[in-house]
Amino acid sequence: MVAGFSYQDNICLGDCITLTDTTTGTPISWSWDFGGGATPNTSTSQNPVVCFNSTGTFNIQLTTSDAGGNNSSTTNSISVFGTPTVVAEHDTVIDIGYE
Repeated sequence: MVAGFSYQDNICLGDCITLTDTTTGTPISWSWDFGGGATPNTSTSQNPVVCFNSTGTFNIQLTTSDAGGNNSSTTNSISVFGTPTVVAEHDTVIDIGYE
């Protein structure tokens, strides 16, 4: 068994994402740790949905176990960016000599 997962790795503050288990073999349990940046911070679901409430880079760790008691772990990082602020003002074009 080899633990693995896929996910969107660049998100904005407040975004919620689904982590998709891609473990090979036949796991029967999953233990997730989202590195302190998400709510919830841990999960035992196979494909958890998490919302990130802090900016920064966080390590996500998945540990899987099979019926024989074998464990496999993997860790990947995710970057959480602040929400961009967009300011738009009226634009004025003056075309000299145009009627």
